[in-house]
Amino acid sequence: MENSVLLSKCKEVLEALCVSIGERPVGSEGNRKATAYVEEQFRSFGLQTETPGFDAIDWLDGGASLRCGDASLREGPSAFSLFDLPEDISSVVSYILQRSENIVEGIKWPQGDHSIFLQYGVPAIAVSSNWFTENIDKQDITHGPKDNIQIVDCRRLAERALVLGSLVRRI
Repeated sequence: MENSVLLSKCKEVLEALCVSIGERPVGSEGNRKATAYVEEQFRSFGLQTETPGFDAIDWLDGGASLRCGDASLREGPSAFSLFDLPEDISSVVSYILQRSENIVEGIKWPQGDHSIFLQYGVPAIAVSSNWFTENIDKQDITHGPKDNIQIVDCRRLAERALVLGSLVRRI
């Protein structure tokens, strides 16, 4: 995919997920809409998709939440944090990250959408900004007024997509 097309697609996806669908905490209606949207996008690229069901606490708005996500994509490198990957996949990820200019292996952080996979013993890769993982306890961007589409650098998002594509092709 040409970089300008990828950049345009990244902007389109961000607009859909962040503006049209909006908030999407795990188990919420927004999360289900986002899942369906992402599945549709993957299929449009010719990828086979599967959405397996599993038991999880469903969404109920009780007035409190703990949500963490990405922040400040413009500062520093992106980070891929690896959780319980099989050795063959871990070595492929390490190989690809060593050759990626703006992406590093990040620290393991338990807060986030990836944690549901960890709770069920499913290996995961959490993709974030390195700034976010290093400042998770101090930052005030995530899921607040400062967390908006304007802070996202779509070129960084495109870099991540290319690296993830390379990873998928190699495994």
